[in-house]
Amino acid sequence: MALFSTAPKAQMFGSPYPTTPPTPTAVSIPTGSINGWAAVTCFSGFLSLGSSTITDGFVFGLINLHGPAPAFGTNWAAPMYHGPASSPWTASTMGQVFGIAIDNQKNVYLAATSSYISNVYLKQANPIYNNLVTAFNAQSLAFGPAGSGGIYKIDKNSGVVTTLISTVPNTIAPSAVLNTSTLPNGNGTSVRPGLGNLTYDGTHNFLFVTNMEDGVIYRINLNPTTPIVDAFYDPQAPANPFPFCQNPAMPPANTSLGFAPLGKRLWGIGYNAKDNRLYYAVWMEDVGSFAGSTSNIIRSIGLTPSGNFKPSSDDKPEILMPIYRTDDLAPSHQTDSFSCPVSDIEFSTTGDMLVGECSIFDNTNRTAHYSRVFKFTGASTSWSRQQIFVGSAIGIGSQFPTNAGAIGVPYLPLQTNGLSISNSSGGVDFGYRGYDTTSRQPLNCDSTLAMNGDILANPSPFGYIYGLQLTPSVGNIDIPNNVQSTGLFVDFNGVGGTQDKFIVADVDIFRDSCGKTAATPNCPPMVSLIAKDTNGKCCWTIMFDNTSPNTYTNLQAHLATSGATFATITSGTGWSTAELTPQSIIQTPTTGPFFPVGNLNLGYFCLNLLPGTSTPPQLAPQLVGYRSQGRSIIHRHQSLGFR
Repeated sequence: MALFSTAPKAQMFGSPYPTTPPTPTAVSIPTGSINGWAAVTCFSGFLSLGSSTITDGFVFGLINLHGPAPAFGTNWAAPMYHGPASSPWTASTMGQVFGIAIDNQKNVYLAATSSYISNVYLKQANPIYNNLVTAFNAQSLAFGPAGSGGIYKIDKNSGVVTTLISTVPNTIAPSAVLNTSTLPNGNGTSVRPGLGNLTYDGTHNFLFVTNMEDGVIYRINLNPTTPIVDAFYDPQAPANPFPFCQNPAMPPANTSLGFAPLGKRLWGIGYNAKDNRLYYAVWMEDVGSFAGSTSNIIRSIGLTPSGNFKPSSDDKPEILMPIYRTDDLAPSHQTDSFSCPVSDIEFSTTGDMLVGECSIFDNTNRTAHYSRVFKFTGASTSWSRQQIFVGSAIGIGSQFPTNAGAIGVPYLPLQTNGLSISNSSGGVDFGYRGYDTTSRQPLNCDSTLAMNGDILANPSPFGYIYGLQLTPSVGNIDIPNNVQSTGLFVDFNGVGGTQDKFIVADVDIFRDSCGKTAATPNCPPMVSLIAKDTNGKCCWTIMFDNTSPNTYTNLQAHLATSGATFATITSGTGWSTAELTPQSIIQTPTTGPFFPVGNLNLGYFCLNLLPGTSTPPQLAPQLVGYRSQGRSIIHRHQSLGFR
């Protein structure tokens, strides 16, 4: 196993005003898979209330979620890691970062961001926003050695941080950075918009990134010894992408210094291997800038089999983000009709989409409690929506949406109860639930949703949690007690009740597509595994030593355990499947009406086992046949084996 970590610390990130972080001490991660761990980003912090001086705190870390996990509804003091002593994952090493991507080899990539420049703490003491931006941008701890268009690589073996992509001025056109390791962004001093987010295409070994400066998607080819930017896509789309949405047409790449205009600005991005499409989020509005006729949306562009961008005619509007409406006590919010931009898009191995919004007032002014997480199921241009509730009630008298609502409808039905549990901070991913200590592999892939947020839970006596929420993939309901009782929570600084607000950012889970190196569930002991099928299924062979010729005509097997269903069956040579239902299978010979004599392999079947299913599941196999006189007989697995 790679030396990818440092000694665990009880505290990962500090308060908004942390002291200089401790020096990490390099140690080895325990032998086994890193799949299931969380990679997270955050702001390193300001020196003090009202100060614009950035401190050299942690900006990235790993959280070991292998367990054992505590009971639902509690704070999980999971071990955390912050890089080797020679290359700590701090602001002085790589500046401020938001977006995360992880490649097939477990190298990690981080994108420079400006999204932490201003927040409520600063504005309480210094309302002159432009001064804050200037003061922030001028500091070396803002963007690190790679600049505001920089992307950093964390080596899978050493944990050392190196520059993958550096920055050139915004005056450099997208076409001019091809075959280089640079991206255009800002002027290097007072104006530095930063990047949006990253996604990894494991099919072709490409990295894609959204650029806040020009509104362009860049492709980074990781196959050469020195990775390069070798393609870009400049989204240009017509106005009014949905019936209820009057967004303006998306113009060509922004050439003016500064952020791409709303409607051209891009943030979240995700690659869906199921349809070989790249999904990207268009930032049209936020808490401080919105109109009732426009909306944040998600679009997609297809890739060719070799991973190149398809023509712009293939670009499709996918999702109209529902409006978040509030009646909180702030006079300026009495008639709000907006949503916050989508900052992260992730896909499960089966093609489900998870998106996270980030509460933000304007270009860089983070806020909280206005952003949501949604899970979408379906396929391109045909999605069903479910809201996943994030966090605890904050009691500001806001309305929040229920799960109901159809795609294309501009807002969700509202429910008023004086509570808000829309506390996403922008990062989401699919994850595992459970860990097999024998095989040292995580269990039940895609069964957990990982979401970062502000005020996630309030388990007594710990106090409010700011950090990571883990919720079963089936979702939760819009009742704070349910959100807490069905979730696991990791506070980033380990100090309950501290308002570590506006500093929590993205999360990615180390994972392989199920059926590669991800483990299968802890299957019943009456059999031995013969395959690792997709989605964490358990699979067994069907063996029968037959000594009775002209006797048996078929094998039937029935399940009687809640949470267990037949998923697939693969017939052995000379056998076919006459029936496959969630609760039963029937196998028959293809060489004649009766089972041949000998040691027979009828094939193998796979079960879906939901988390918590009792094992071993109750399986009742039967051998059905006819004797020569025609009388039906049934034998119950006397010499029938499941191996």
